[in-house]
Amino acid sequence: MEDFEIINILGSSVSSATFKAKHKVDQIVYVLKGVSLEHYDDMQKKLLMKKIDSRKQLCHPNILKITGVVEQNEANILYLVQEYCSYGSLKSFVHEECVNKVRYLHEDLVFRILYHIAIALRTIDNFIGQLSTDNIFLDADYNVKLYNFYADSKIAKQKQPKMSHLGIVMYELCALKNFEKNTWEKELSQIPHLSNVVGIIGNIIKDNSETKRNINKILCHPTILLRSSQWTKDSCFVSIVAPKSFPIDEEPVDWSILKSRERALKIKERNLLDRERSLENREKKLLLMERTLKDKLQQAELYLQRCRGYKQSTSTGSSKSSTRSQAKTTTSYEDFDDGTYAGDSIIEPPPIKSKTFTRTLSDRRMRFKTSPLKDNNGFNRKTGWRKTTRHSKILDENGKENICSRRKSSLYENEFAMKDNKFCENHKDAAENNKGLGWAEETKKQAFELLRLMNFDKENVEVKHTYL
Repeated sequence: MEDFEIINILGSSVSSATFKAKHKVDQIVYVLKGVSLEHYDDMQKKLLMKKIDSRKQLCHPNILKITGVVEQNEANILYLVQEYCSYGSLKSFVHEECVNKVRYLHEDLVFRILYHIAIALRTIDNFIGQLSTDNIFLDADYNVKLYNFYADSKIAKQKQPKMSHLGIVMYELCALKNFEKNTWEKELSQIPHLSNVVGIIGNIIKDNSETKRNINKILCHPTILLRSSQWTKDSCFVSIVAPKSFPIDEEPVDWSILKSRERALKIKERNLLDRERSLENREKKLLLMERTLKDKLQQAELYLQRCRGYKQSTSTGSSKSSTRSQAKTTTSYEDFDDGTYAGDSIIEPPPIKSKTFTRTLSDRRMRFKTSPLKDNNGFNRKTGWRKTTRHSKILDENGKENICSRRKSSLYENEFAMKDNKFCENHKDAAENNKGLGWAEETKKQAFELLRLMNFDKENVEVKHTYL
């Protein structure tokens, strides 16, 4: 004890006392914790010295280091030379820095303390003692230091701590109160700034298993890892703000609801971005389809233009040929003189009946009583084709008959003979049914129209009209 200078008394009890002392040679501050040896015999003293020697060899960043022993045989007291922690135990730290100064621990510092305790419990083979705020210390850099040593043999035989003990330690750090089974959930939910810590601490308190079984859940938790790594000395405490006096109509803001809304908005923004990307892809596809359609339309227009040009060329050729044929075959009624008509009206050709036409009983047959022509030489084919007026026109000026004209006239005479026979057969019945009747205007028109048709194709043939 002569090598140390006592600076301050940290704690005293019936069995032992704790001092803050400085080594005179090294000028390093240590903690001298006394252990009473009144109830120890020689064997117990030897076992205690073996424990101290093995404890000296333990070197861990989160375990309180023991450097030596100071014995006082006269007083039966043994002093352990321990590492000094400026903030002391967690219990004294919370009382002086939080309760007296009216502030809470920051979330980052809470996660840092929880992570350091979990590392210490995971790496130590056998934890000796109780897991409480009295046996966990903080140094000047806010590093956690577990005591992990007890001279009492009863405590040394204690089992491994449970997860619920760790949860109670964290509850006392956050709530700044002692743990009570009946009210801890309500008090923990009333802490406004520890919304992320409340759920984790509640699950740890409810877990009654040993620490080594489920300690990896804490070490691998993403929130604990992230927040403990983001800790700085500036983010250690949160000042307690007195609640505002809200009017009767207004209510205090629930920050958890706002955070949940913010998360929902972020999710919606991501969905909108995904939809925008899908729409852009669809627009690109539509542009490609429009280009292909335009190309196909151009090809179709070119094809139609070629087809129209081909049709116009063929139609012009056909129209020219049709106009020529029409000029030869068609004639207007205006080319004939007024003498060719029986009266002022135009003679219309008789209607041509179809092959499938059948007469009914109501149809009356018209028959001619007498021949419509006074001169029957034109229809009397028995006298010979030479007696007709057409034959006289075919003769040459010298009275000689031309062979070519004979052939033509004979063909024409045969054709007209066939037509005249048909005409006579068709009108015989009509004449028999109408014996008492004279020539009507319609029958006259039909007769003269037939004469005109019979003499139309012949060359240089004059039509001689007769009188009824």
